[in-house]
Amino acid sequence: MQDNKPKAALVPFGYPGYPDSYLERFRAESVKALRELGIGVSCSPMVKVRQDAGGVIQALRKEDFDFLVVLVLSWIEAPNVVDVVEEFRGRSILLWSHTMFKEGEEWMTLGPMPGAGVIRQTFEELGLNFKFVYGMPEEERV
Repeated sequence: MQDNKPKAALVPFGYPGYPDSYLERFRAESVKALRELGIGVSCSPMVKVRQDAGGVIQALRKEDFDFLVVLVLSWIEAPNVVDVVEEFRGRSILLWSHTMFKEGEEWMTLGPMPGAGVIRQTFEELGLNFKFVYGMPEEERV
């Protein structure tokens, strides 16, 4: 029997200097949330610097996926995202930005929303087929 669930290729984007423990935790929680929605998910390595994009593009070329998830976990550099999506501009894209999270009693952020706003405008200017969502994986609106 053929599996008919949609397949997503998730590319997590972060920035050097932000704690890997947070970036990895949020990446894993995001993959889990998508899978719980019945979406098949393959996840590329994290893109933090422009040099990371080439390896991710090579890996994605070998993947069979229906749409691309651009996952913004922290502040990011726009050229890193553009390098990856330019290769797959004919595919549908879900641009997903994380927001704030709570550690104990303190609200924290890694600053993903400003970067996601820049990416959203860039995607619009490039005429890409995308949908933008924001929030943490456990939030119902996501």
